[in-house]
Amino acid sequence: MSSADKALRSGHDAIRQMAGRINLSNRIINRAFSLFKQCYENKCVRGRSQDAIVATCIYIACRQEGAQRTIKEICAISTSASKKDIGRCFKQIVQNLPNSNRPESIDIKNLVVSLIWKRFLLEIFF
Repeated sequence: MSSADKALRSGHDAIRQMAGRINLSNRIINRAFSLFKQCYENKCVRGRSQDAIVATCIYIACRQEGAQRTIKEICAISTSASKKDIGRCFKQIVQNLPNSNRPESIDIKNLVVSLIWKRFLLEIFF
């Protein structure tokens, strides 16, 4: 087993362990693991502790899946990562992985126009 496989395996085990403390769903766990794998492969958080990276991946996965968890809650399940470490790691991941925290983009102008037309047509026909 190579060192890369060992690192991914230990990250996966750490994600399962932390997620088990607050009973997260398998969907969130799988998303957190895929984020961890992307971070590891892209080397976007080199120099950070694995605990901080894992906690940040869980936090981002919770946000993406709509499970509202605060950084304080994630920090409580982490063994050694502080809020500052998680915040710094979060900033690095968001900067280096473009789709890590952003929901699908919404064109506000077209959205507003479509809502106005919808209201207008409803008033005319009903």
